[in-house]
Amino acid sequence: MAATLVVAAASALRAGRVFTRGFDPDEFQHLHGGWCLAHGLWPYRDYFEHHTPWLWLALAPFFALFDVDRDPERAVAFVLAARGAMWILGSVALLLTFRLGRLWAGPATGWLAAAMLSVTLAFVEKSIEIRPDVPALVCLLGSWMATASALRRAPEERGTRGRLAAAGFLLGAAVLFTQKVALTLPATLVVLLAWVLDRRQWRSRRARVLGLAAFGVGAAVPLVATLALFAAHTGISRFIELNVTRNADWRVRFSPVPFLRAIFQANLAVVCLGVLGWVQAAARLPSPDALRQGGVLLVLQTLGLLAGAFAIPVPQLHYFLMVLPLAAILAARALAGAAEAAARRGRDPARAATLAAVAILGLALAAVPPLAAGFKSLDPARPKVQDQLARMRLVLALTTPGETVMDGFTGAGVFRPHAYYYFFLHDEIRALLEGPEKDGLRRALRDGEIAPALVLFDFDVQDLSPEVKLFVEENYEPAGDPLVWKPKALALDGPVAQGRLEVGHGPTAVLVGRGWDEPEQEGGRWLRRTRGERSTLRVPLRRPADFVVIVRARPEAAGEARLGLSVNGTDCGERPLVAGWSDYAFAVPAAAWRAGVNAVRLTHASSLAVESLSLAPPRPIS
Repeated sequence: MAATLVVAAASALRAGRVFTRGFDPDEFQHLHGGWCLAHGLWPYRDYFEHHTPWLWLALAPFFALFDVDRDPERAVAFVLAARGAMWILGSVALLLTFRLGRLWAGPATGWLAAAMLSVTLAFVEKSIEIRPDVPALVCLLGSWMATASALRRAPEERGTRGRLAAAGFLLGAAVLFTQKVALTLPATLVVLLAWVLDRRQWRSRRARVLGLAAFGVGAAVPLVATLALFAAHTGISRFIELNVTRNADWRVRFSPVPFLRAIFQANLAVVCLGVLGWVQAAARLPSPDALRQGGVLLVLQTLGLLAGAFAIPVPQLHYFLMVLPLAAILAARALAGAAEAAARRGRDPARAATLAAVAILGLALAAVPPLAAGFKSLDPARPKVQDQLARMRLVLALTTPGETVMDGFTGAGVFRPHAYYYFFLHDEIRALLEGPEKDGLRRALRDGEIAPALVLFDFDVQDLSPEVKLFVEENYEPAGDPLVWKPKALALDGPVAQGRLEVGHGPTAVLVGRGWDEPEQEGGRWLRRTRGERSTLRVPLRRPADFVVIVRARPEAAGEARLGLSVNGTDCGERPLVAGWSDYAFAVPAAAWRAGVNAVRLTHASSLAVESLSLAPPRPIS
């Protein structure tokens, strides 16, 4: 009863945290992955990702139920519904922890394990977040449960092979939610090989080998199916490169010790009991029944996952979701064992009462402090979650469904197309970007090839490069939120520019792209000289229309030369250059323009001095 009350209270705490805990930007990253798939964009090909894709595949169909592109309130509802789904999966993980603990050491251990896991603050916080680690945990616990159940049965018994196949399938599914689950494979293989090679039951060797094969086939099915799906869209080599090779070469690395220390401080009693339980279980490994009863699986998986935390480059707190159920089961067994020992030593005739008293006291020491701290957090002084959802609403209000957003790592552009292949730019991603990639982004911004309707100007964007930071500051301005920046009102068909782009001075000079010298003043006029054979400009428009583009220019050298113009890749012809200042007119139809920023390119064999680019209505036909 006490354990049930603890689980109920902790589950209510987790449910409350769905609405009050600030969002980790990872959550928006994974929601955006599902949104992209729902809109025909594929990870690894159309945008950068380094996670396996099953969470996005699971999320994508549900976007048909929510108009997140046009209705900000439906977008908020989808985000909260996704968190609610994580809460449900976290509750399933509690149930599976109970069942695994009961299978190993009886009902008391099962109940205590579920209670202890439910109050582990890392579990409370991370099991409501929209991240692949939560469904992966459910699959992993299901795999361990199926494996432990199979090892308890005779190898030839009906159902043993099916359980092992299910265990393999669930393990493969867990890896396709997050690659970190692969760190459980060494312990899994040791357990299964020990089972196959058990000399005490050599007559059933063939059945055991077939069981191992069933496990392998089950594990391969999710991988083969996923590779077949992605082969047609991204290619298998790209899938492997982004999910395996890139992660193996991850540049940012840090120690798991700070997170281990945080877990220890938040759940001191659970950690201490867990260590005691692990030592006791490890001491029983030589027992003939340790493999069959599941002790070997629990001990080796705990050891392997803790060692893995020191092997992977970035062991974030959510990595430890895989370890916490094991620690809770081991802690529960230690507490139940202590209660049994106390009852035996006291020789109390009311042995059941003694057992219950010791177990309740130990559970109270483990559960009351974290629960008290957790319930206090339900009313934060500054509700970060409301600020984040308000920012997401603002982005949706300021953009149309087809307009792109460039973000650092706020996630507020979750339901809008991303402007840049690397749609999240936290420090780990910035470390991957070489100079040429950063220069390519700067060039694409200056040329208008990348033209975000909004920039979420957080410190991650600001730290990308000084050139990108300067570009945003020159071309964008805050839009009611300090992190949400919109383009300045420089549309050539608007009231500020009034159809004229001055390349040498004034507010429109920031629209000059590449292929230009610095501005200079000559004879009372401001100009720029072109450099090379191509010069680019960005021409923002409120709406497409038929325009005549007039370039005011002067050739810098004598001889035959021509000036060409293209708009968004559409060739608009060439004009012969004549000596002195002249206006060169190009008719550009509405079909060549787009609302927002247009990429205009001038082509020239020799240097020009250019004063301005103007838009005029088409000349009437006489």
